[in-house]
Amino acid sequence: MDQTRYDDLRYSFAESLVTDTVGSDQLASGEAQYNAGKAQLEAGQAQYDAGKAQLDDAKSRYESGKAEYEAGLAEYNAGKAQLEAG
Repeated sequence: MDQTRYDDLRYSFAESLVTDTVGSDQLASGEAQYNAGKAQLEAGQAQYDAGKAQLDDAKSRYESGKAEYEAGLAEYNAGKAQLEAG
């Protein structure tokens, strides 16, 4: 093998090693970013779920209070009608 061909092979091999190393580093960096984003998404989903649970509870209490109010109003109106009737 002549020297030029040998040097070309050595250069190609070195270039492949550098490219593989850079690619591996970029892949590791991308995986770390993905994992960080996934963790943020999971934390956000947990916050959303907690907020939704609070909202659902508040809606339930509102509906219960509204029903109680309407029952009280109906009772008041019945008493008022009875009083007016005499």
